[in-house]
Amino acid sequence: LRQLAEQNGAPPGAWLHIAAALVTEAGGLPMAEFLAVVGQLAALRHGHVTLTMDTLVAIAILDDPRADWLFAAATQYLGGPNADRNAHQIVGLETLVKFWMMDLPDRTVGRLTGRILERLIDGREDALVFLAAVHGDLAAAAKTNPHYARAAAYVRGWVRGHFLPIDLGPGPGAYP
Repeated sequence: LRQLAEQNGAPPGAWLHIAAALVTEAGGLPMAEFLAVVGQLAALRHGHVTLTMDTLVAIAILDDPRADWLFAAATQYLGGPNADRNAHQIVGLETLVKFWMMDLPDRTVGRLTGRILERLIDGREDALVFLAAVHGDLAAAAKTNPHYARAAAYVRGWVRGHFLPIDLGPGPGAYP
């Protein structure tokens, strides 16, 4: 597979994630093992790891004692100097919203959300503007879905808890 990938112009190592995905799709590798492979490739700072909202959510709720570690490793790929900022924002925010739609304890969802927010603002000169926009979008969506109210409230509390100089106002939800 490596030789075939390189002959077709793929960067060295790009085949690993793709090969694991194809083997999983063909039934040769259980999904839990594939998710562990993705997290481990990320932990090794592999040059080519593709993340989707579904993959991040699945890693986060993986029934594996390494799930937190695998999620932290995978989310290291959100943002960063070579990132396609828009694509990473979409994946990160879709994942954040999905967590708040799930039946998970608030503490768990908060920890996962905090990790995503940290990654999405890392190194951004416009981090405060970005966070204000995220909160504003969640607060607006809260008018039609209470899950968004919880997410907006968490973001507001996260901003305050990190002593960031943004006034997000009282907003919806139960968090301070």
